Amino acid sequence: MVTMQLYKNGNLVDPFQLMDLSVINNPTTLPQTYQVKYDIDLRIRSAVIDFSEVKFMEGNSVRERRLKFLDTVAAGVYKDIVLWEGAAE
Repeated sequence: MVTMQLYKNGNLVDPFQLMDLSVINNPTTLPQTYQVKYDIDLRIRSAVIDFSEVKFMEGNSVRERRLKFLDTVAAGVYKDIVLWEGAAE
């Protein structure tokens, strides 16, 4: 018999709540309390992701796209491309 206990911040956590139950070949072997979780995990796993609304950075070079990205999402000193290029090196 194998026993597993999982703790987070000192509190006992149900490992089944963290796992993707949709990978189980025979879900009827799961206790009834996990059937809903299995169904939800299966729907999430088989969902088709629609990328049609995804916006891509435009620019003629990687540096131009980086600048546009920083201008869009960064604040203050973090908009400085030189900071990021220096950190990357």
